[in-house]
Amino acid sequence: MALDIGCGSGAYLEMLGQAARRVVGIEPSKGMLRLAAKRTPAWCQLVRAYSRSLPVATSAADLCMSARSLSHESDLHRAVREVARVLRPMSGRWIVADVHAAHRYCCTTIPAEDKCVPIETYKRAIDDIVEVARANALVLESQAVLSVADLDWIPPDLAAHGIEGLDDPTPIFYVLAFRRGAAPPRRN
Repeated sequence: MALDIGCGSGAYLEMLGQAARRVVGIEPSKGMLRLAAKRTPAWCQLVRAYSRSLPVATSAADLCMSARSLSHESDLHRAVREVARVLRPMSGRWIVADVHAAHRYCCTTIPAEDKCVPIETYKRAIDDIVEVARANALVLESQAVLSVADLDWIPPDLAAHGIEGLDDPTPIFYVLAFRRGAAPPRRN
C-alpha cells in the first residue's frame, strides 16, 4: 500500500499507483478532497484525515509520501510518529518533498466552500525533521536541496513564488528519503 499524506488535489496519486497495488490519498481539507476526486482514478481511495492520526493499520504501508504537506502540519512529532507506525519495518519508505525553510514562501491557500483560505505554514530546518525521524526509527537514506536552477519547471511569475530570478541560489525545495528501521513506535 502507498499513502499520499496530505494529497491535496491528488496530483501524485496516479503515479503512486505504478508503485503499489493499493493507493490511499489522505487529506484533511474537504475542498482539496473534492478536487482530488475529480482527477483520481477509481481504484484510488480518498480518506479525510490528518497526518497526525492516520487511519491505517500498524506496519501496513510500503510507501508514504508527503509532498508539500509536512510544512502545514502543526505537530511534527505526532505526524512523523504516525508515518513510522504505519510503515513496514525494515522496508517501508517515506519520501518528503517540501518548501525549504530558507525560501521566502509565505503561505498556501486551499479551497473552502466558495472561497480560498490561507493555511498555516511552518518553516522547519531539514536537521530538525531528520532528528524527529531518527527518534522514530526512520533512517535517512538520501537528501537533496534544490534551487530554481535545479528545476525543470519554472513558475511564470517568479516574484509571486518568492524567487528573485533564475540565478537566485536560495534553496526552495528539499527532498528527503527515509527507510523504516526495526522497532515500531507505539501509538499514543
